[in-house]
Amino acid sequence: MVLIKILNVCITVIPFLVFPVIRYIVSSCTNDTIIQKQIQLLNRVFTMLFFVNFAENFYIVVASSSRFRQQLKYVLINIHFKGWCAKTNVNRVHPVVEGFELPITSNFQHTG
Repeated sequence: MVLIKILNVCITVIPFLVFPVIRYIVSSCTNDTIIQKQIQLLNRVFTMLFFVNFAENFYIVVASSSRFRQQLKYVLINIHFKGWCAKTNVNRVHPVVEGFELPITSNFQHTG
């Protein structure tokens, strides 16, 4: 599992960290708009790979840890799913009682 996580970091995080240096060097050498657009595209691809890193960590742990899979099944099925199925539709809004009036009081005193 640790080896897979190290490979995951090498593939997803390191390009995201190294690319700003490369972008700075290339953008200072050229003003070609096509090259700058290609750099922007690479920047977006590496940014997406960086965010995929967080999801991949979850899937790596699910694939390699039986204890984590047991806990995940317990939480999803026994706690959330059964709780969701057993939930009754309780009306928490109280109905308005007919003939109910609020007394209007005023703190202002009328003189005259």
